[in-house]
Amino acid sequence: MRKTPAAIDIDIVAKIITTKGHDTPTMVYDGPAHMRYNTPSKNWEHWYCHTAPGKDLDSCKLFLPNWMNFTYHHSNTEVRRDHVKGRGLFAVENIPAGHFVLPEDAAFALRMDTYQWEALNKFLKTFPDATMYKQLQDFFYAYGFESESIGSTGWAVSSSCNNTFTNHCCTKEEQNLSPVNYVFDDEDKTDDVAFSPVLFRRPEVINLLTMARVDISAGDELMIDYSTFRSEGNTEFTSFLSSICESGEGLVPIEDEDIDDEEESGDEL
Repeated sequence: MRKTPAAIDIDIVAKIITTKGHDTPTMVYDGPAHMRYNTPSKNWEHWYCHTAPGKDLDSCKLFLPNWMNFTYHHSNTEVRRDHVKGRGLFAVENIPAGHFVLPEDAAFALRMDTYQWEALNKFLKTFPDATMYKQLQDFFYAYGFESESIGSTGWAVSSSCNNTFTNHCCTKEEQNLSPVNYVFDDEDKTDDVAFSPVLFRRPEVINLLTMARVDISAGDELMIDYSTFRSEGNTEFTSFLSSICESGEGLVPIEDEDIDDEEESGDEL
């Protein structure tokens, strides 16, 4: 699922021979056309959600009306410093279960599709001393997650949203945020839906969006299960999460001096 039409155009130019009498290798297909094929029309989504089985799916019954209802959007959060965790994210208002938390993260996030991510890794193997590119890769590793689901591939990372400071929960009791997983359920809720205009029209939203798993009270720390941040079977990441729960320390170094200075001055982040 490449997200740049230029990548499709370059493949067409390189791999398809232009026939005599034509200016381009293909008459009706190119990169921009491919992008439009990947995004079903609003009319298609409307028909899908008013016809079986789509009309009976939670993606149509719950997600769409809730997503388009501003009262379901909650962005009042506060970042607090911690000597062990570094930073933590806390609710400033009550958030009912099922409501969306910091939905603007989907608009501000940086994304790399699989082809771009693989190109970056190959570039770093060729130029291991390219410091800033290594820092870019480290930024995605430390704060980002793999985005491998319907309509999306590669990695994503928050660029300018408090959501990036949501910490990992070590128990189910601590977890009060979750992805909006119900949008992937089929009509029997036994498997992932094979195709949905709702998903393919908004993969960037759905793959980054978080919602309240339970009722959240003002002052509660917001926490989510990081195990969904990597592809299944990643034993190295699983071991890393275990170490987080043992020590409380993540990938980002903590400067105690900075925390002490902020506490003394009474500054809020």
